[in-house]
Parts: sequence; structure tokens; C-alpha cells
Amino acid sequence: MSRGLFEPFVVAALILAGSSGLCLGEVSIDCDGGEEVRSVVVMHELLAGGENGPPWPVFRLHVPAAWVLNARGSEGANPDGWPSIGWDPIAGAPEVTWARHDGQDYEIMVSRWDVNQWTTPVALTANDVDDLDPDIAYAPDGTARLTFWSGTQVFMLTRAPGSDWGQPEAVDRGERPSVAGTQIERLAYQRSPAGGPSEIVTAEHAGQWVPVVLATTEFGGFDGDGSLDVRLEAQENMVWIVWEDSPTRLGWSELEAGGTWSTPAFEPVLDPSDEQAARLRIKLEVLGRRSRVP
Repeated sequence: MSRGLFEPFVVAALILAGSSGLCLGEVSIDCDGGEEVRSVVVMHELLAGGENGPPWPVFRLHVPAAWVLNARGSEGANPDGWPSIGWDPIAGAPEVTWARHDGQDYEIMVSRWDVNQWTTPVALTANDVDDLDPDIAYAPDGTARLTFWSGTQVFMLTRAPGSDWGQPEAVDRGERPSVAGTQIERLAYQRSPAGGPSEIVTAEHAGQWVPVVLATTEFGGFDGDGSLDVRLEAQENMVWIVWEDSPTRLGWSELEAGGTWSTPAFEPVLDPSDEQAARLRIKLEVLGRRSRVP
């Protein structure tokens, strides 16, 4: 699924039922008739069997070409990965990251909306291993953070307002990380020790990265690919983590006022199609508490 869809801009998502022979999708912006970005549009097709179609090709053929990002990203034998979208609170514009195959392996790309067009995508990595599943978010002060994984290692990059991206910093052994718009530098991810259950981990930077294991599970994810879709979420000074815990439930934990994580709780999931609704139920439960956290 697409990752990292953040306010304050509105995200319009269109999911169409169709045959598995169609290859439709879109990542674009929608303007107000001038240069003001009204929304970021992320579309993809729901294929037969409930699987997601590719995210990049264009649905809205009437949209100006400059509004559409990476329209050919799903072509070829090694299509681009799913996008993550962040909102720069200082520039008032979106920034997108994804993994692109360079002919040898996957590298991490970024592109920003600049007045009336997307900037030429820039690679943040250049190596001979696959760099995968980037996620981007902005802290309230405008600091951008981007996380990804490579091999068995999770990395973080940061960019202060008005500066360039720094070099990837190794965080911990793990995979499929997620970042959110918190002032304190933190992320969430899963670890899959050999011969043991998967671990749900969060790490905070306090001079150095300090990982904390929140839960373990034997589950292999709703898609059966080992991904537990661990997501770090933040809104209205609330911070929480959600993951796929079993075929019938999501697990979640919230950051409490004292800076500790709550004992994991669980939200029933009727079937995989109920997952997004279950994540919304968890979000409403957390925001209803209105606690103040760092």
C-alpha cells in the first residue's frame, strides 16, 4: 500500500475495481487554478483478488503533465516501489520518496513540488545493494526525516530547513521502517531474528539510537510476504505504533505522557479488507485521549 500520507494537505485516494489486466495508478498534485497546491492525489487500482495495482501510471489524462510525478515508474521488469509523501511546513509543498531500480539494484529517490512542477528526481543512495521502502515525514520545525532499509539494516537521513540531505545513518538491525512528524527523532520497524518471532521495535535518538522492543509475533502479515506493515503515527501531540499482529487483529501501542510505551492493545480485524478501517478505529481511540507527549 502507499505510505506516508500526511496532513495538512488533503489526500484524494481513488481505488477502482477492475480486471487484473489493467495497469493504472497516479501520483500527482491538484492545484487551485494557480500555483497553490490544494491536494496530493494518490490513485491505484484494486485488482481482482484484492491486490493493489501499480501506483504510478496516470488515471486522469486531462491533468497537465507537469502535475504528474514519475508517470512511467511502473514500467519494465523492475518497477519503482510505492511512494511515501511528506508535507514541508515551511515551503508549504509536498515531497515524495520511493525506491527506483538503476539497472543494478534499488536506490532511494526524492522529488519536491517546486512552484508549478516536480523537481527532477534525485538519488539519495548510490551503492550495490537494494535500498527499499523509504518513508518521509517532517518535524514541526521543518526538519525532514527519511528512513529506509537495506539488507538487514535500518537507516535514517535528516535534512535541516534550508540544507541538503545528510548521509544515511545506521539505526539498528531491522526492516520496513516508518517515521512520523514528531519533534523528537524516532522511528518504528520490525526485526526478524533467525529462528524466532518477529519483533516490533521503536527507536529514539537520545545522543545515540535506543531501540525498544514493544511486542513479538509469529504472524507473517496479511499479504503473506513477511511484512507486518509497522506504522509510526503522530497527530495532535499523540504518537502511536500499529502493526499486523495476527490474521484476526492489529496490535498497537501509544507513547504515554511519561515517555514510556503502553502495554500493547489489540483491535479485531474481520479480514484483510478491514485493515484500514481498523487502523482508523485505533487512531480515533488514541486521539480521544488527548494526552500531551513529546
